[in-house]
Amino acid sequence: MFTSLFGDGPDVKLLDFLAEHPEFDYNVMELSRHAAVARPTVYKVLARLTKQGIVEETRRIGNSTFFRLNLAHPSVARMLAMREEMGAPAPGRPRRAKPATRGRAQGRT
Repeated sequence: MFTSLFGDGPDVKLLDFLAEHPEFDYNVMELSRHAAVARPTVYKVLARLTKQGIVEETRRIGNSTFFRLNLAHPSVARMLAMREEMGAPAPGRPRRAKPATRGRAQGRT
């Protein structure tokens, strides 16, 4: 939604994706895939957004750190209100791509 207003820069893409799913947290690999931003760029953008308090670290599992929007941040609250005013779809889980099938379907000869 924000990319149509503010362009498709990596910061906007990440914020747009996180704003669509504010109740969930994601690791860098998931953010990269869902927001279509290169992983090294996700690290840089997350460092800036975390320092500003817009994104927060939620947990660590093994070597993976998970992030989500900081819903207590005033700018995030305004951003989510703006999405709602613009008629954005209700937040939900991101769609997962169906796994590709290899070769013949099983059970066929």
